[in-house]
Amino acid sequence: MHRPVKWGILSTANIARTQFLPALMDAHNAVLHAVGSRNLEKAREVAARFGASQAYGSYEELLRDPEIEAVYIPLPNSMHKEWTIKALRAGKHVLCEKPMALNVEECDEMLQAAEEEGRLFMEAFMYRFHPQIRKTEELLREGRIGEVQLIRGSFSFVLKDETNIRLIEEFGGGSAMDVGCYPIHLSNLLYGEVPHTVRASAVYRPSAPNVDLSMCAVLEYSGNRKTVIDSSFTMPDRQGVEIIGSEGIIRINRPWRPDRAEVSIVVQKGNICEEIAFPSSNPYQLEIEHFSDCIRTGQEPLLPGAFGRGVLAVIEACHKSAQSGDSAAPRA
Repeated sequence: MHRPVKWGILSTANIARTQFLPALMDAHNAVLHAVGSRNLEKAREVAARFGASQAYGSYEELLRDPEIEAVYIPLPNSMHKEWTIKALRAGKHVLCEKPMALNVEECDEMLQAAEEEGRLFMEAFMYRFHPQIRKTEELLREGRIGEVQLIRGSFSFVLKDETNIRLIEEFGGGSAMDVGCYPIHLSNLLYGEVPHTVRASAVYRPSAPNVDLSMCAVLEYSGNRKTVIDSSFTMPDRQGVEIIGSEGIIRINRPWRPDRAEVSIVVQKGNICEEIAFPSSNPYQLEIEHFSDCIRTGQEPLLPGAFGRGVLAVIEACHKSAQSGDSAAPRA
């Protein structure tokens, strides 16, 4: 059995404390070695809570720790590129929260740094590792619903805090960046490509004209395959995916945040519906274990960094289309 991968974490962000670090404690092949924060007391507090042996009062100091092999980056979107590249240059493998960057140019810089340093870089779309997504892929490979022709994906919640970084342009705010990226990601994953054309409509924040409060888009892929996505900060909590094939339909009721609940997917062919249930599991833990395995074995991650570039290209095209009123092509 391989020795556990030693992890460091940059910041004590909420997602780190509530989701990632509890999952890291449960992972069989990973251990938290250090916590870094710009507030040393916070770093010490989180390190003590989750059993890290080291706490640092700066991100730079953490990256200088030679024992750290992998770094998790839950910083604001606007800081992903800077600290991913610094971590890679420090010889660390990097798991960076989604979306990986603000734009395609930043993605390219991050991918180049990973290649030059010979380190693994993966975007943290944890939903990808839940058994219900793997089962959905298996059903599609088997042709259970025939040829996929249309995907519908939604993710929304009401965001009332006007000071939240999700609403601030400099931090990479907007519903498409925060939650719309999920159905875009799954669509690219299931179709195996980036759409050639996007047509979108959005509602933008009056005080931040590039921050969308809601986004709706039609993504057009090769072979006349399409996806319809919507995301919002002004609509009630909702998430779901419907995959329509030539012979049937697959519905996933909790695709993005299954959390640790028992969930199920439904496969419908004609009047016959089959419900496939999944016991409670933690996709964050599965994501950490997968990435740690890749570090030890040298295998390619299920979500190589280049995949995230396609998601950013689609989000860019959505904004271009919404603001111009014309269709747009994601950048190659």
